[in-house]
Amino acid sequence: MRNLILLLLVFCVAHAARHSLKNFFTCSIGVPNFPEYVASGSIDDTQFVYCNTSKRIVEGKSDWFKEWLQNQDNFKIFQERCFAQAQPIGKNALNEILHDLNLHEGVHILQALGGCEVDYYKNQSSRFFRLGFDGEDFVTLDMNSLAWISQNDRATSIKHKWDLDKGRTDFFRYYYTIECPIQLSELLKVSNTSLQKTVLPTVSLLQKTPSSPVSCHATGFYPESAVMFWRRGEEEIHEGVEHGDILPNHDETFQMETALDVSLIPLEDWGKYNCVFQLYGVSNDIITPLDKTIIKTNQGK
Repeated sequence: MRNLILLLLVFCVAHAARHSLKNFFTCSIGVPNFPEYVASGSIDDTQFVYCNTSKRIVEGKSDWFKEWLQNQDNFKIFQERCFAQAQPIGKNALNEILHDLNLHEGVHILQALGGCEVDYYKNQSSRFFRLGFDGEDFVTLDMNSLAWISQNDRATSIKHKWDLDKGRTDFFRYYYTIECPIQLSELLKVSNTSLQKTVLPTVSLLQKTPSSPVSCHATGFYPESAVMFWRRGEEEIHEGVEHGDILPNHDETFQMETALDVSLIPLEDWGKYNCVFQLYGVSNDIITPLDKTIIKTNQGK
């Protein structure tokens, strides 16, 4: 199980805030015109590497990683991890599940998503690893107890078998407590400044109709470690507020929005309300007042 570390195509990122690594792979059998094994890695929800065994492709998806792969020694290392090591491990896991479920023919797909997130300001971290089989959640790993949790009845037998596999659980303990922090530091050096940048967003107020909620929209910020909220005076408000998810942009920056229901706020009180955007590592907040004259609608301002 020591080699299972290669299954996750381990790459992490770290700098002065909260950052995450997510790795995804698909291993299949009997699917026409689809590779037996594909994998990708993302940093802060931005893909940086892709691997396809059928086309023998290993390619960087971000500029800094493309540059790293131009070194033939680096490329060979990653090619070895994908084709010679990670793919057989994924295939063996799929075969083990097929055997356990007495499935000997047909189309079957095993998918895995694993990752870690580290907040360097708060000195906190979280980790996860889960498997899906034939389009359904199959098993997840409890990172505290290192016990497998079955997500449906078909996974119960595998859950018990893997709980008894101490090599498997020892690997996860080693990887998430030792290996991942090492790779955080290494990839930070590889990325140089591209992953350490801090970019402030453009913040706008948007409203579809005069009776719609007013959305405070921030786009173009980096990293994704940000929060945005509405406040009245100096007090954060929650009633009538709806928060959206942080989403990636095509240029490796991020966007988010939070909406305020203004239907019950008298126009003369609008000046008491502000949208506040905070980016970890930046001391100054971006404060946008609730001002009817700056709201953008379908008709312009």
